[in-house]
Amino acid sequence: MGAGLGFSLSGMFVEETDDATHALEVVRRWKTGGEYKIIFMDEALAEPNLAAIRSLNEDALPAIMLLANPSRPTHTAANNLQQLMIRAIGSDIFAS
Repeated sequence: MGAGLGFSLSGMFVEETDDATHALEVVRRWKTGGEYKIIFMDEALAEPNLAAIRSLNEDALPAIMLLANPSRPTHTAANNLQQLMIRAIGSDIFAS
């Protein structure tokens, strides 16, 4: 079992994949299904499809949150969170 084990043990539904195309298909399916309020996705899987992820995040729910990948850090998760925060409250409260 991969990195999703911890999420599974906490009661979250997990679909593991190493394929960015498959990950985007799953996110689209979950987004249109309306069953989930938040979708977590590994930043390394999201990066090749970042434009599509940002487009899908135009709707408020379910929110697609990117998780940092310690083995392949790209900082995409932090940048995505910053963009969501600016959209939600109109300002980057962490900017110096």
